[in-house]
Amino acid sequence: MMINKYFLFGLIVCLSTISLKFGTILAFIYALLSLKLTWKGDYKQIIFIIISIKLLWVISVFIGLSSKTIYSLLQFITPDAVLLLMLFISINKDNLDKFLLPFVGLFLIDLSFNLSIVMFGEDFFGRTGGFRPGDWLVRLGGIFDNTMFSIAIATIGVIIGILSRRRWLFILAIIELLINGSQRAPLILIIFTSGYILFKMKSRLILIFGTSFIFAAMVVLATFYTAYQTGYFDNEDVFITGNILRVVAWTNAIDSISLSNILFGNHNDFIQGNIEIPGMSVNTIRDYGIAESRYLQMTLDYGFIPAFLSYYVLYFITKRDIVIYYSDTNNDVYLARALMGFVLFTESFYGVLYGTYIIIFLFAIISLGYEERDVERKMDSAILGLEGIK
Repeated sequence: MMINKYFLFGLIVCLSTISLKFGTILAFIYALLSLKLTWKGDYKQIIFIIISIKLLWVISVFIGLSSKTIYSLLQFITPDAVLLLMLFISINKDNLDKFLLPFVGLFLIDLSFNLSIVMFGEDFFGRTGGFRPGDWLVRLGGIFDNTMFSIAIATIGVIIGILSRRRWLFILAIIELLINGSQRAPLILIIFTSGYILFKMKSRLILIFGTSFIFAAMVVLATFYTAYQTGYFDNEDVFITGNILRVVAWTNAIDSISLSNILFGNHNDFIQGNIEIPGMSVNTIRDYGIAESRYLQMTLDYGFIPAFLSYYVLYFITKRDIVIYYSDTNNDVYLARALMGFVLFTESFYGVLYGTYIIIFLFAIISLGYEERDVERKMDSAILGLEGIK
């Protein structure tokens, strides 16, 4: 019996997280050689043009001004490359379900590692998790021993649970987010809940995106408040918390951007080249120009234009997903991808979910690859601004 090519594609994407350097290339090669490439949807032209302009700008700045490595460039443009790839792939519900099966398997493995720490104090590799001041519970890193990656996998579980109507999967994913000690996990659940309520009320787009901006602003302000409460910024001798590091990174990035060319980024004040960045610390942030923010990092490395274009692409796709969901509120795929877009859009202002490799593939294939053409083509004129919800 032949293995379904979309199941194999999903398996390759999941396995490639073990080694992104080689796995990403393998996933792209398999998709280009094995999957049917097509071009449908006028909205895809807009996304293609915007991403192409961004990539051209980034590569030009990299060649002309940057001392970063080729590998760092590839890491930077991978999310855009995945979006471009999915513009040429069309997948139906049956094949989408097969593509998602390996993601479900990865989620269950990751959950088992975290539950092992909760119940027995260590995972199957003898790792015990971590704990920072301000954490409520032990930080759980899952199979990859990385807290944010484990949170990303749990987020995927929530999305697939909604999309496929697997209530048990949805509940387990919620549990994995709740037991993780990082404060980012409950924040994601709050965004999910807020988006669900707004969508079920068929709220106007201005209210949905306004909620997103306000929530992101509240998280940023709360981060500054808790960081300043430690006394670190009054030159007191205190333990360096995660929130202190974020505030240092954000303020350092903003100061560096204000003193550099906002169109092309800052390429003179930081250590660059083929080097291994040491563990996260205040000195590491300042020496290597780590921004701890997707849009600030883009502006710092390649200028304001790539950062704005990235923001607009995510906004455009999320807006389309919401409008499509409003056209058929009984469609679980439409609800799942609208919620995923809302979560990633909101979290992108202060977090790293959208930059996570495995999240990008899932987001791209359900938002750009999957389509029910009769409904979606009918709605595209509204999305392009000719009519529709405002």
